[in-house]
Amino acid sequence: MAWWLLRDRWTTSPASATAWSNGTSPAVESAAAVLARIAREVPLPSPFFAVLAVPVGAYLVAVEVVKRWFYRRVSAPFVPDQR
Repeated sequence: MAWWLLRDRWTTSPASATAWSNGTSPAVESAAAVLARIAREVPLPSPFFAVLAVPVGAYLVAVEVVKRWFYRRVSAPFVPDQR
C-alpha cells in the first residue's frame, strides 16, 4: 500500500506513473532472483499450489456468501419496533 501512496504522490501524470512502475518492476524482480539464488531457495512444487488453491477458493466463496447476506440485510427496509 505504501508503494501506491508514494507512487501517486511523486508522479504528476498517469504516463509518468506507468513509466516509473515499468522501470522498477524488472529491477525488483532481478534483485529478488539474485537474493533467492544467494539464499539457495528452491521453487515450490506444483502440488503446493493445488493445495493452496483450496483454502483460497473457500475463502473467496465465504466472502461472497457473507457479502450477499450483508447487503441483502442492509437493503431490507427498516421497520421500527411497534411497541
